[in-house]
Amino acid sequence: MHASRPSPLSDRTAPAAYAPPCTDPRPLLLVALCYGILVWQVGPMGLAVIGMGVMGALAHPFIRRRRTPGMVRGLMRFCAFWGLLKFALDMLVATPDVADALAGAALLSGRLAVLGGIGMVLTLAVSPRALALALAWALRPLMGDAAWRPALALALMLHFLPLTQRTVTQVTQCAARRQPHGGLRRRLTLVPAAILRILGQRTWQQTVALAVRGLDTPEAWRPCFAPACRAWLWAVLLTVAGWGLTLLPA
Repeated sequence: MHASRPSPLSDRTAPAAYAPPCTDPRPLLLVALCYGILVWQVGPMGLAVIGMGVMGALAHPFIRRRRTPGMVRGLMRFCAFWGLLKFALDMLVATPDVADALAGAALLSGRLAVLGGIGMVLTLAVSPRALALALAWALRPLMGDAAWRPALALALMLHFLPLTQRTVTQVTQCAARRQPHGGLRRRLTLVPAAILRILGQRTWQQTVALAVRGLDTPEAWRPCFAPACRAWLWAVLLTVAGWGLTLLPA
């Protein structure tokens, strides 16, 4: 990360301690939490309805611009792995019926895919700092002024997860192009070392950026959300509609 590039954890126009009110992420968090629970409660028909809604959200121009093919591929691999694992376990210990085992594996993969899509929409639609401020707001009655610590940890995690994924992809592609005939043993030595070195440098740069922008103090994580009455109304309506999906036949 270049020193002149603004940190994604802070406001781009003002120091963190004097940042203007940010977009309120709490209505979106309410909807994501509701549908994250409903994914495990509804039947296949309700899951299909939620899945179509998630696909529509992922197709939104703002989210589509920020989405990368690697995110979708990684989610699909994750869902396929757990679906195959459930199918294998069902065939071994639960039921010898292939059709039932396939149906159960497909349902689990679908639930995981929809749940991952909800998380993807949430992280792409809202900045890490806004999500962290919402967490600080929720934890403040329990933790008081110490609520900024888990908020900062969440913001850093949300920042470094895609950064780590991009770094791994870039280093792997670079190693494959520069040493196309290099052995597997050599790649297993060079690639992890390069990844750790790059991430170590970026971790230090991020640490300096946090200190410079004052994000390592409780004052920087005091929530100040702009009014969002319309967003709250939509969130309540979507939540009620979501729980209505439990009435659909399983």
